[in-house]
Amino acid sequence: MPTIYRSDGFRIAIYPNDHEPAHVHVFHGDGEVKINLGSSGDFPSIVKIFNMPSKLVVQAFDIVLAEQENFIRIWREIHE
Repeated sequence: MPTIYRSDGFRIAIYPNDHEPAHVHVFHGDGEVKINLGSSGDFPSIVKIFNMPSKLVVQAFDIVLAEQENFIRIWREIHE
């Protein structure tokens, strides 16, 4: 599971053998949130929250939104 981003206690990863749609796993402490990346111009969407406080979920979503294009590019590189 390659880590593609780290900042402020967040670690974002993409599993190489994972399924579509394109998504990331965001970790912070013991929590995790899975976020679909959407496509260019579409908003990402939260799929599942695992033991992560809502404040951190919002921060994770903001990171994914800001880095969406980059994360989509990395997803494609890993899965193509």
